Amino acid sequence: MHQIRKRLLYFFCLNLIVSLFLFSKPVFGQKIKNLNFMENRINLIEKLDFTGGGYKPVLLTDKWQIAYLNSCPKYKIDSIKKVDVHHLTDEAFVLLNGRGVLMAAKIVNDEVSFELIDMEQGVNYNIPKNVWHNIALLENTRVLIIENENTHLGDYEFFHLSEVQILKLHQDVKLLLMSKL
Repeated sequence: MHQIRKRLLYFFCLNLIVSLFLFSKPVFGQKIKNLNFMENRINLIEKLDFTGGGYKPVLLTDKWQIAYLNSCPKYKIDSIKKVDVHHLTDEAFVLLNGRGVLMAAKIVNDEVSFELIDMEQGVNYNIPKNVWHNIALLENTRVLIIENENTHLGDYEFFHLSEVQILKLHQDVKLLLMSKL
């Protein structure tokens, strides 16, 4: 009798799992009609890309976003004249190709000290929230950025560098790049 109950429970559970799988609503609102995964996975994977110049979020969820930052005049070394900070989110940077210098800054009484890193391809660099930062990109450079959703719409503040700070920063970035040739 115990063995029969065990088998009935097993078949009941198996039937329930199969029923849920076959007749439940997936994320996209369509019922799965059969178990042919080759047929059903069409259009389930989104391909997201951005090849233009500058910054563009390509995937926004209710908690985080992924954006591309591609080289353009605004991110050339000689165009960097300010740093920004996010108070609500860390910001992660991954160099996909090309060459970029990530800058973190400490600002005390309008005096700025920089930490610079010549980014390595495929490495994740995290800028914690409340850390001033910017990035300089050489031609044909692509960076992936991960941060809280809608950071680009309001969670930022800028600090404009003085002429002396700008010249020093540009010089230090160029020296860093030259030292790695």
